[in-house]
Amino acid sequence: MSQTKIVVIPFKKLLIGVFIAAIIIAFIIFAVIRLGSNSSDNSRNTTKPKSSTVNASASSNIETPLDNADAPKFCPGVYTASILLDGNPVDIQVTVDSSNINSIELVNLSESITTMYPKLTTSFDEVAAKVMEAGTTNITYDSANRYTYSVFIEAISAALKKAAP
Repeated sequence: MSQTKIVVIPFKKLLIGVFIAAIIIAFIIFAVIRLGSNSSDNSRNTTKPKSSTVNASASSNIETPLDNADAPKFCPGVYTASILLDGNPVDIQVTVDSSNINSIELVNLSESITTMYPKLTTSFDEVAAKVMEAGTTNITYDSANRYTYSVFIEAISAALKKAAP
């Protein structure tokens, strides 16, 4: 005759097991969602910030028409415009003299932003070089980076608008 065996599981061990199982299931769901959203973004290969706004109002291009070739294009100085990347402020600093854009830099860039957007500084350096070479924000750029570039160009335009005579 076989005897019936009764297994007793302490309540504490049962709760720990359920808790660990819930964490594992949540992690799997998070991984599937995260990997699923990345696969659709990889086709575009962008460093698009998820929520980015420009605090200063500006047009996407700044052109200063010159009736007189000797008239200054800018008031010399250092001008800034702020952008928000996932709620973190980043300042773009533009240094100009009366006729040239001398430098464009990212300032107050936190380590968390550079970690979240590793291509951010590279993209910014490309935009800054093109703007300084052209002397205007009316530049052409690769459509793969259009979102990132447009955020930078709007901020640079806002700073240059402050520099207008």
